[in-house]
Amino acid sequence: MAGLMALLLCIGFLFGNLNALAMEPMGHIAGTAAAIIGALTTLLSSAIGVGSGILYNETLYPLSGSFLLFGLLTGLTIVLTDRNAPPAAATLD
Repeated sequence: MAGLMALLLCIGFLFGNLNALAMEPMGHIAGTAAAIIGALTTLLSSAIGVGSGILYNETLYPLSGSFLLFGLLTGLTIVLTDRNAPPAAATLD
C-alpha cells in the first residue's frame, strides 16, 4: 500500500509539471487553456478509470496492467510529440 501511495504521489507531481509545460506557449490565454485542459483531463480520466474498473477481477492484475499500458502510451506520446518540438533556446555560457 505504501509503494502504491508513493507511486500515485509521483504521478501527481508528473502530471502537474506536464500540464505546466503544455500551457507554456499559451501564456496570453493561460486561464482558458487551464480550464480546457482541466475539463479534458477529467473527462478522459473518468472514461479510462471506468474502462480499467470494468476489468477488476479481485486481483491486482488489471491495476498493474492498466498502469503498464497507460504508462507506455504516455511515454510514446511524449516521445512522438517531443520530436516536433522546436530546439531549446541557447544558454549564455
